[in-house]
Amino acid sequence: MFKKTDLKNKSELLAILTFSIGAWNEFRKATIYPHKLDLDLSGVDLSGLCLRKVNFREVNLSGANLSGADLREARFYKTNLRNANLSGTDLSGANLMGAILTRVNLQGAILTGANFINTNLSEFDFSKFNLEKINFNKANLKKAKFIKTRINNCKFIQANLEAANFSQAQISQVTFKRSHLAKANFHKLDLQGINFHEADLSYTDFTDANLTEAILNQADLHQAQLQGTILKKASLIGAYLLDTKLNCADLTSVIIKRTNLSRLNLSGSNLSKANLQSTNLNQSNLKYSNLSEAKLSLAILQNTSLENARLVGADLRMAILWHANLQNANLLGADFRRADLSNANLQGANLFGTDLHEARLSNTVMTNGRINQSKK
Repeated sequence: MFKKTDLKNKSELLAILTFSIGAWNEFRKATIYPHKLDLDLSGVDLSGLCLRKVNFREVNLSGANLSGADLREARFYKTNLRNANLSGTDLSGANLMGAILTRVNLQGAILTGANFINTNLSEFDFSKFNLEKINFNKANLKKAKFIKTRINNCKFIQANLEAANFSQAQISQVTFKRSHLAKANFHKLDLQGINFHEADLSYTDFTDANLTEAILNQADLHQAQLQGTILKKASLIGAYLLDTKLNCADLTSVIIKRTNLSRLNLSGSNLSKANLQSTNLNQSNLKYSNLSEAKLSLAILQNTSLENARLVGADLRMAILWHANLQNANLLGADFRRADLSNANLQGANLFGTDLHEARLSNTVMTNGRINQSKK
């Protein structure tokens, strides 16, 4: 067993470390418990060494040169790596939880399976890195750059990614659950099946991105940019979409039931076969949108603009359409049973095969004139 009194200087520390990793780890354990002793290896040269499974927990390695070292499964818990050179290292499975990585050089490093939980990586540049099976949960990645980065099977749960730049990144099998991604850039990215559950996506740029089958339940999409975005079969149940820009988006078979979509601009969007049951679309703009076979039962469409919209075979049973504008809309085979169309404008609409059984049509304007009575 090593004694704390055995410790004198860096040369002695290096002698233990280079003797064997087992000897170093035994020594490090003895200097941590029961009372931690700070170890200073700042500025040392450990380049090219085999340091697999080494325990550098809370060691001061600031300014150290570890380039090209084998650091697989190494422990860097709360280690000070400020200004250290880790270029070309193999950090597969390494634990860097809480490490100080200010101005650290990780160029060319292998990070597969590394752990960055609770680590401060704000403004870190991961551009062109290959990030595989990495745990970034609760990490601070504010303004981090992931330009042209390959990100596969990584976790960013509850991570701070505010204003992060993912331009031209390749992202697959990644979870951003409950992460903070306000003002992040996902422009034109393929994000199929990505999990954004309960994430803060306010002001985030998703323009022309592919979010097919993405999970966006209860996500905050306040003022997010989703123009031209593909959201086929995506789930947005309970998402916050105030002032979200969704015009010309492809929302085919999307699930947005029980969600507030009031006052949104959805003009020209493809919502065919979308599940919008019990959704609030009050005062939204759905002009020229495709809602064929959409599920809109119990939806609120009060004062909604649906001019020239396509609602062929849509289910609008018990929907509220007070003062809705359906002028020139295609309502072929649509189901309005027990819907409230009071004061709605259906002038020029195609009503062939439309089911208005028990619908309320008080003061409704239709192709053949105004109906002043309710149908029960």
